Amino acid sequence: MGFRAVRSLVDFGYTGQILPVSSKNPSIYGVGTVPSVDALPPNIDRAVIALPATAVPDTLRALTERGTRTAHILTADTPRFTDVLAGTGLRVLGPNCIGHYTPYEQMTMISTAASSTSRGHLAVVSQSGTYAGDVLRRGTELGLEFSFVSSVGNCDDVSPAELLAFCEADPRTHVAAFYLEDDRWAGEFFRLARTMTKPVVLFKGGRTAAGGAAAASHTGALASDPQLLEDAARQAGVLLVDDLDQLLDVLAALQFVPELVGDNLALVGSGGGVAVVGSDRADRWGLTMAPFGETTRERLAVFEAPGTSLSNPIDIPIWSLFDETGSFTGSIISAVAADESIDSICAFLDLGTVFDMQDVESGNKLVLSLTEDLVGADRDGTPLALVLRSGFDQNQDELVRQLRRTAAAAGVPLFDSVDRAIDALGGVRWLTQQGKRAGGILQ
Repeated sequence: MGFRAVRSLVDFGYTGQILPVSSKNPSIYGVGTVPSVDALPPNIDRAVIALPATAVPDTLRALTERGTRTAHILTADTPRFTDVLAGTGLRVLGPNCIGHYTPYEQMTMISTAASSTSRGHLAVVSQSGTYAGDVLRRGTELGLEFSFVSSVGNCDDVSPAELLAFCEADPRTHVAAFYLEDDRWAGEFFRLARTMTKPVVLFKGGRTAAGGAAAASHTGALASDPQLLEDAARQAGVLLVDDLDQLLDVLAALQFVPELVGDNLALVGSGGGVAVVGSDRADRWGLTMAPFGETTRERLAVFEAPGTSLSNPIDIPIWSLFDETGSFTGSIISAVAADESIDSICAFLDLGTVFDMQDVESGNKLVLSLTEDLVGADRDGTPLALVLRSGFDQNQDELVRQLRRTAAAAGVPLFDSVDRAIDALGGVRWLTQQGKRAGGILQ
């Protein structure tokens, strides 16, 4: 782990001074070492500790004597060390974690190939190293852009509440997301969250007796009362999510939709059953399928065709979304977005149906044309979420991956299913109602 820490800094292009400590090796990964902590210059900004557990307290003590400001302890099962820190200026993240990522300082905890260099405004703090790595790897594939992702393990010194306070004060961070297992700081965390101006999203492990027992063996956490957790989160304006996928979906939405004012949703796509279930999902979040105004109905009337429903939700078969002149998706979205009663739009395309009609080459061109026209539509600020429903074959999955970049460039989050898209928009709407806004995230 110590070697990995040095290698990732070098490979990711970290421009600060790196000082590996080794009594045996003159260099590590081409970086010259110092023989001991005592040989370090004073006032080091950050120490990364990957040593046998029994050596950690004495190492921290030596670091305090050098005026070190922060330490990140990767080692698990360390002896208690809070007494070593008492009266010193050293603050510690961990133990039992895998490190820190930020594109602003070019630091990463995982492979550099899986770490984006794009600077963003989403912060994620995780007591699980696995989930921290997942957020970074999967988030990079999804086009998420972070201010930082930090694996913080047991939080024996710096608490989640303190990290939440940092997120509120950090100008680079516009959204704060947490994966937590331990409940020691719940009161402090939720009291502070209530005062936050930025959206706070919480994925909580150990919400059941079984999960609590697993958490106790992982980070020493205590099991919580599920209802108490839900009530505390609701009162504090914290969006509680059920799994990692939902966490990433909400972050994807917030990256492009900093707030969602109004409850009226338009659902536009090809597939009546999907629209029906999407309407059910919207109702769970208090989102309403508002009827279109007369002007909108007139603008949409030109798309009338057998098997088409032009009320909200709109159901238009794929083969009625284009002709020899090109795609109609942009015109449909523009007409819907211009309706004063519509506050947001979720549009979906069923890729499997396209490839039922077309070979791979022509199908790819059609999907590209439909998508580019759709996300490029004049929406006059109306938020849009796009769903590309892959049939899960390799070509369609690769096409969706490619089109994530197209959608992102147009300021549109892309999702795998209508259910997940509406859950994400519903989460943004709920956070907006709590007075939490990811202000300035598009700037």
